[in-house]
Amino acid sequence: MGAMRRMQQYDEESATIRWRECKNAMTLDGTAVERSERIIATQNYGVMRARIVQQQIEYKKKRDKEREEARIALEKEDQEKEAAKEEAEKKPGFDGTWYTDINAEDKEKRAKKQTEEAEEEFKKDKEFWDTKSVFSPEERLKAHKKLEEQKDRDRKREDAKNPPKPPRRLFADDGRPLNVNEPKINFKLPEDETENSYLLDYQCYKYLDTSMIDVDVQPNYIRITTKGKTFQLCLEQEVNADSSSCQRSLITGHLIVKMPKAKQIVKSSPKPAKTSNNNKENEDNETQTKTNRKNIEKLEVDESARKTVDIGNIVKEKGEVTVPPLGSKPLGKKREEKPLSENFVDNPDVPPLE
Repeated sequence: MGAMRRMQQYDEESATIRWRECKNAMTLDGTAVERSERIIATQNYGVMRARIVQQQIEYKKKRDKEREEARIALEKEDQEKEAAKEEAEKKPGFDGTWYTDINAEDKEKRAKKQTEEAEEEFKKDKEFWDTKSVFSPEERLKAHKKLEEQKDRDRKREDAKNPPKPPRRLFADDGRPLNVNEPKINFKLPEDETENSYLLDYQCYKYLDTSMIDVDVQPNYIRITTKGKTFQLCLEQEVNADSSSCQRSLITGHLIVKMPKAKQIVKSSPKPAKTSNNNKENEDNETQTKTNRKNIEKLEVDESARKTVDIGNIVKEKGEVTVPPLGSKPLGKKREEKPLSENFVDNPDVPPLE
């Protein structure tokens, strides 16, 4: 009662202060408050104040009742959850039921029970949302909690339908690296024999930000992480990771990784390139031209019509008979050998005549 009296005294004092401050006040429409209106407000002040105090007391009782009802409903809900939990612990199944995966009949029973449970939960949710409730903080918290439960239930169902994939293995049990292509990006791995190195052409997207690509070169494998997805490629020969380099094409956006091999190969000097068919034809033409130059063709002239010295035949080729110059006499006749008789027998012991 003392607190109530103090509250009434405080309300009277505050109302008097507000009345004094509003002597020259104006209404919301911009018109000045007249004296008659102030008199009426002063006359009705006691009645209005008593009504407001009574409404405050009634609202306080109403809020206490709502809090008590919310507490009782929460305790009842907790008891039901505890009972359901104890019932599920008595049965070792992960969903609180006795069953085995021996035959298809058990699976059908389990699927039927899950369907019934889903229908029951749907009915309860519909009943909850269709029930009228007071607009109180407890009811708003209860509605928010109900939404969270529905989201968790739906999330569990989705996880049961689509179980999460196991983590991707990058290495075998013996430590050997495995080939992985999670982003499913095409690539090429040619070998540069001139520089004894691998040249990886990683055909990533053209407009992909370079900051989202991470390259890790190891002696026996290379790993490229693109937007959280791993690309790993095992190499047949070891490479020098420190000497490797990578750059991105400004035209295609492909990532080019150059990895020199750790084992150097000594090679002989390159052989001269073979002449092409065109060069061979040119050489044959040149050879034929030289041969034609040596074998000069001459015009045929009648020997009886010759009046001058044949300068072209001054020097004869070997094997031909020497012709004396014009006007000279022959030195002698060539001795002719006599034919052998029919009864001639050659004796090999007799030396030849000189």
